[in-house]
Amino acid sequence: RILRVPWEVSFFSWRQGPDPRTNLTGWRALASAPEAVQVRLESLRFPYGGRGPRDLNLSEELTRRGPGGERFGMIARAAVPLPAGRWKITTRSDDGVRVQVNGTVVLENWTWHGPERDEAAFETSALGSVELVVEHFELDGHSELSFDLEP
Repeated sequence: RILRVPWEVSFFSWRQGPDPRTNLTGWRALASAPEAVQVRLESLRFPYGGRGPRDLNLSEELTRRGPGGERFGMIARAAVPLPAGRWKITTRSDDGVRVQVNGTVVLENWTWHGPERDEAAFETSALGSVELVVEHFELDGHSELSFDLEP
């Protein structure tokens, strides 16, 4: 059973830099810049193809002001109440993806690559809120991102 997660998502262009592979701090700062577009979503499933966030009809503002199909980034955050147990994260990405659970990187494929599937697992010891952060960057060409969380 795959869980639905309420995400706070920021989409932004990095056409003018900085490159997320060489200046992560600068790249992350773009997510809160005035040009970034914030939306609330119930899932992270972005079949961009050769398009960008503005082309997926996720919100009016994103369609109007969001980045196109090259050199864009996305940072999504969610606080998810999870019971104790072992949890599996699965992503499919083109290009870079990184997932943090409670501030610890549990999955990372922070490279320029074609569509790839990655998996990671983590454990919770008691019912509580888990902080999830998913970061994704696109260089050029085809792009996609999906994120799944399941027990």
